[in-house]
Amino acid sequence: MTMDEKYASQGVEKVDTLDSNEHLETIEGSTAFNDALLREHPTLLSPTTLLLFGCTLLGCLCQTMNGYDGSLLNGLLANPQFKTFFHGSNDGIWAGLVSAMYQIGGVVALPFVGPAIDTWGRRYGMFIGAFIIMVGTIVSGTTFTDGNVKQFMGGRFLLGFGVSIASSAGPIYVVEMSHPAYRGKATAYCNCFWFTGSIIAAGAVRGALNLSGNSSWLVPVWIQMACPLVICLFVWFIPESPRWLYVNNKQDTACATLAKWHGQGNADSAWVKLQLAEYEECLNMDGADKRYWDYSALFKKRSSRYRLACNCAFSCFGQWAGNAVLTYFIAAVLDTAGYTQAIDQTNINLGYACFQFVFALIGSAFVDKIGRRKLMIGAMTGCAIVWVGMTTASGLFKETENSAAAKATVAMIFMFGAVFSFGITPLQALFPVEVLSFEMRAKGMAFSSLSVNAGGLINQFAWPVSLSSIGWKTYIIFIAWCTAQAIIMYFFFPETRNRTLEELDAIFEAPNPVKKSLEKKQVIVSEQNGNAWNRLEEQKTISIIQGLLDGTVEPETAAHDIASTYHPRLLKGEKISYYPFTLLSLAIIHPATTFKNFEDIVQMLMHVSKLPDIIVNGEPFKENYRTYWHDIPEFSFEFSQTALCAFSSFFLHSLKFLLTCFITVVNTIENIGLGHCTVTWHEQAQQYLSASTFASLYLRALSPTLSPVEFKSMQTEALLSLSNALEVSTDSFPQLRRAGLYIPAASAYLIHSAPLIWSLCKTKERYQGNKVWKEWIGGSDGSEPLWTGDDGFSVQRWGVWKERLGDLAGLKRRGFAGRVVDGIVMHARMAGRAMDEVELEYGVALDGVSCLYEHGD
Repeated sequence: MTMDEKYASQGVEKVDTLDSNEHLETIEGSTAFNDALLREHPTLLSPTTLLLFGCTLLGCLCQTMNGYDGSLLNGLLANPQFKTFFHGSNDGIWAGLVSAMYQIGGVVALPFVGPAIDTWGRRYGMFIGAFIIMVGTIVSGTTFTDGNVKQFMGGRFLLGFGVSIASSAGPIYVVEMSHPAYRGKATAYCNCFWFTGSIIAAGAVRGALNLSGNSSWLVPVWIQMACPLVICLFVWFIPESPRWLYVNNKQDTACATLAKWHGQGNADSAWVKLQLAEYEECLNMDGADKRYWDYSALFKKRSSRYRLACNCAFSCFGQWAGNAVLTYFIAAVLDTAGYTQAIDQTNINLGYACFQFVFALIGSAFVDKIGRRKLMIGAMTGCAIVWVGMTTASGLFKETENSAAAKATVAMIFMFGAVFSFGITPLQALFPVEVLSFEMRAKGMAFSSLSVNAGGLINQFAWPVSLSSIGWKTYIIFIAWCTAQAIIMYFFFPETRNRTLEELDAIFEAPNPVKKSLEKKQVIVSEQNGNAWNRLEEQKTISIIQGLLDGTVEPETAAHDIASTYHPRLLKGEKISYYPFTLLSLAIIHPATTFKNFEDIVQMLMHVSKLPDIIVNGEPFKENYRTYWHDIPEFSFEFSQTALCAFSSFFLHSLKFLLTCFITVVNTIENIGLGHCTVTWHEQAQQYLSASTFASLYLRALSPTLSPVEFKSMQTEALLSLSNALEVSTDSFPQLRRAGLYIPAASAYLIHSAPLIWSLCKTKERYQGNKVWKEWIGGSDGSEPLWTGDDGFSVQRWGVWKERLGDLAGLKRRGFAGRVVDGIVMHARMAGRAMDEVELEYGVALDGVSCLYEHGD
């Protein structure tokens, strides 16, 4: 069965019964991503997709430029004419210094990488880097007139400077422009283009050995002009990154770009809606990426620092596995194995580059199937094992000069190339970009470039001297270090596959990102050609609910009709709550549902609870310890602290939301999964408000009938909703966006159930159970809560909420957030009036915290 034959999916925790046309699948990653993939699987060979691959090819050529230089100097150090012309050698300080100028240029470029890519866009970043590389090539290529090695080193400095910008802009462009379904493989293949440059350079060096005089090294140097020239000419004909367009006030262009390239021309494509919803929620319109001097986004939060640490650590690890020795100083390595002839060394170098390229291509095909973590950990462990063999073979050759040991050394070089290229090379352009948020991405990749070049400096200075001084014993260092790197990857590097870039925010905000990234979900998959809700019972339930909403069916009648619809299945022992209550949930959040509809649904559920119990085998039939039908109102307590999951126009994405909106308002924006949906931010905000309004009405209706334990659970939900909305700052833009969802929802509790909330405060009803909710206060921005008093309801806390609503009612419009501020102000005023009415009714006047402390309770 192909992916696009699977019609729909919903994320679930537990499902007791499935239809014959449904089955469970376990997935990793985002439910919304997998849902879009199931419903709208992209066509790989469509003209638009192929043209998009062609556009991202320019980003891949940035890696080709980087790879060309790596093998170029490697080959030139095996060229006798080159060494004679500059009076150098292939090991020692001279080789290290000439090679290191490239890394020094990359380090000096650090302050310019972010501004070049963020200010004018990803395309300009590629152009600027490519243009500087062309200048560096000219400087290096004109040294034949006087043999000035300092001029040659200056050219290498410019090459490193330009490549630092281009090799950051290229992968960023590829990862942001690629279709989400192909992002992993496309960006993995991007780094494989390092080997196209390496192979071209090795081939050019090998072929030029047949030329006489300085041409044997000048021709390979001037060929380096080819890739940057192509980029400079054609970069103006490709689309700009839609993420960059969106945050730079070009939302219409961003939407059009997504529709054309990711939606196959369909603006209503699930992929387009998914990404636009994520942009609207997750991209900071006034972030540090707008200010070239502002690097605060890289360090201001724990999650940001964790992201940057993963980025820089992986970038360094990709340099310190020992691959740099075999890339830049393979001539010196081959010397230790007895291969000293220039022709032999260049032949091996060319074969090694081609060999690595093949394995890098194979590894790239598996980055999504195997996953990033398994690839990198397995490859680094394999590298350590190969170095053991390399050390043994080289040591034997040094002691015995055995030709078999020399051949074994070369075999180990190729084996290392296979392992490293399969598992690490595809991730070198992918993982460092993925782990960075948009606001961090350009400047973070500058730090990645710094890490690569700083690691490269150690390689350039340390390993030539080490190979010259201790020879094969150098490899012992790599055995220990590759093992250490594998351990660090295991404990600290999260999995990033099967998620869009914005969906990775939830991973890094988690207390343990690695554990969070490895969580698995189950999904119900229907293989019908139609809707997953085509069964007779669900179709009848839809009809009943529609009648309730349009007023043609009374609440009591609807209660009896729904109960009778599922009565035969209940008598068979089937647990059916998922189906009718999912449909009710969808009705509640539908934009056309009115306040009167909410009241009618509440009345219907109250009538359901009065129906006779279902008896199966002489016992009342239960689900999750709740009896059909009189315990129906209490079903929601099973889901009392569960997130409101993202909705699409088709399904809910989580079983746990079955009844959440009946009694509870979801109280953590982190768990709402905002951005993990195919609706816009404002649509999601409206759904959240609808669920909260219904919850407040249901709370008011049920409160007289519940047991103390059940009542405590309901208090928890109301308290969390109020505290998450009214005890968090709105100073920053992300906080303001967050408040745009929480405050209307919390206001619903006060508008519709203020007397009940006041009674809880008067009696100091407290939060019952574990105090984990403390971790939620402040949301994903990590800010401190404004309330620092005791847990639970209190008159003092009521006063803080009222005072806070007064502040919010006076908010002024801010830039892009005008519509959000308007919603906050309107709901804050209505909630404040509801609190005033309660205070007047009960004969108290509470004007703030100071007054509250004077009067006590």
